[in-house]
Amino acid sequence: MLKIGLTGNIGSGKTLIAKIFSTFGAAVFNSDDEAKLIMKEVRMQKLLIERFGSHILNEENIIDRKLLAQLLFNDKDALNFVNHLIHPLVRQNFKDFCIKHANDPCCIYEAAIIIETSYYKNLDRLILVTAPEKLRIQRVIDRDKINEALVKQRMENQWSEDEKIPFADFVIVNDGIEPLVKQCVDVFNKICAE
Repeated sequence: MLKIGLTGNIGSGKTLIAKIFSTFGAAVFNSDDEAKLIMKEVRMQKLLIERFGSHILNEENIIDRKLLAQLLFNDKDALNFVNHLIHPLVRQNFKDFCIKHANDPCCIYEAAIIIETSYYKNLDRLILVTAPEKLRIQRVIDRDKINEALVKQRMENQWSEDEKIPFADFVIVNDGIEPLVKQCVDVFNKICAE
């Protein structure tokens, strides 16, 4: 069974593309959703509170993810600390997911920083979703209800699309102009034909 990476910068539309692939029979593993679940675990919350203090808790006494995100985007050491805690657990859960979905045509690992972390080396193919920066910024503003400066700050922690393209086996352009479903069908058919 093929393990396919699906990546793209913030606001590129990875999740939409993943949903399209799931309609073709692909098993989709969303690393962000998995990381959120891991961060709710008592052991993980304890480690995060030890590192950042109890002020990262919200009124329900759980990690305030928006506050933590702001801390991480301003501090590379803090970001590396959290990544080293979360990523190995997410990746182990993906391995378990692949075993569970061994009869599916492929398993898709959806994550923003597959290339930056070199995890693409553990996957059979890599799909990169691209979109114009202005459109990506607007999508994130609409989705997360944050301002443009915060979106740009998050973007600074990711490689540019131009840096990522050489690593990709397939590129899907999600600019609202190119036919999206057709691109997904073409890519999926090429992957399944291998």
